[in-house]
Amino acid sequence: MPKLHLGCGKKILKDWINCDINPKENVPSELAPYYKQMDCKQPFQFEDDSIDCIYTEDFIEHFLQPMGLLILVECRRILKKGGVIRISTPNLTYWMKPDKMKERGGSNDSYQTFAPLVATHWLKWKHIVLYTTKFLEETLLFAGFKNITLCEFSKSKHKELKNIDSRQEQEKSNIYLEATK
Repeated sequence: MPKLHLGCGKKILKDWINCDINPKENVPSELAPYYKQMDCKQPFQFEDDSIDCIYTEDFIEHFLQPMGLLILVECRRILKKGGVIRISTPNLTYWMKPDKMKERGGSNDSYQTFAPLVATHWLKWKHIVLYTTKFLEETLLFAGFKNITLCEFSKSKHKELKNIDSRQEQEKSNIYLEATK
């Protein structure tokens, strides 16, 4: 069962094809067989309908929305019929809550509150697009996905995707969506 971990960074999943833009030399030798260097802004080097499931964690927010959409279209192309994608990404709605804004040095003025949030949270991590659940759902629909389901941290009805999320500190602040081809 081919499984793709897109934008894996340093988190290499055993028995998955882990892809990232970083050179393979940066990967520990025992995990190198599970790693493939790949620029996700280029067409994926996988056959149509060849992957059973795809997982991304804190990945899609690093691309402008049109590129994020093209990446999702490529994901759909390579997924087998009935294949599933799981996306975890920071949730703009969570960070716009008044208590979270104040934690980031904001005030009652929405611009003055939002500016420090962007400067301290998103720009620090090179996040480009700020998703809400609805915006991500609509992007997935536009890419051709269906059966979009909002999930909880590490919970999935798909065995391969259960307990896969690694950043428990983001449990409440991230969106976890799954969709099928």
